Amino acid sequence: MATSDRPHVDILGPIIPLFYQRHDDVMKKTAARFFGAVKHAIRSLKNYYETELPRLLVHKPLIPPDPRFPYPNSYRLLENPDLLQYFRYTGKYVEPGQGELDLSCRLLYFAETAEETPKNLCIKFVRRYGKEVHDHCARRQIAPALYGFDTLHGGW
Repeated sequence: MATSDRPHVDILGPIIPLFYQRHDDVMKKTAARFFGAVKHAIRSLKNYYETELPRLLVHKPLIPPDPRFPYPNSYRLLENPDLLQYFRYTGKYVEPGQGELDLSCRLLYFAETAEETPKNLCIKFVRRYGKEVHDHCARRQIAPALYGFDTLHGGW
């Protein structure tokens, strides 16, 4: 279970009854595959926590991650892709009328740049986005300026 300010639980696999009939070969194979996959996952996690994570912790991030928000805390500037702009999350967009418990699917966050005079940012995570359309609308002042645009792992 991973926690932040609210508990979050994910189901790791299907419910497999271990009291199946001894002639039920399909269920035996399903159980064997599941337990083999779990064993492989546990070994991978052990390797991560024992070897990979300690190497990552040696490098202190400029802005420590906040578990209430997504992991990216920087973006490449559009005007100079060699430079990274760091930011701090300040909140999440909540649908009007939802109160603190936001059940919407929108991954829209507010942040501010990590500078002496911070700029307010609106960060949106989407699987498809029309960068050219956004630039077109920004030039006509019907959309905010686009400061950065990155592709993240997992198709985001």
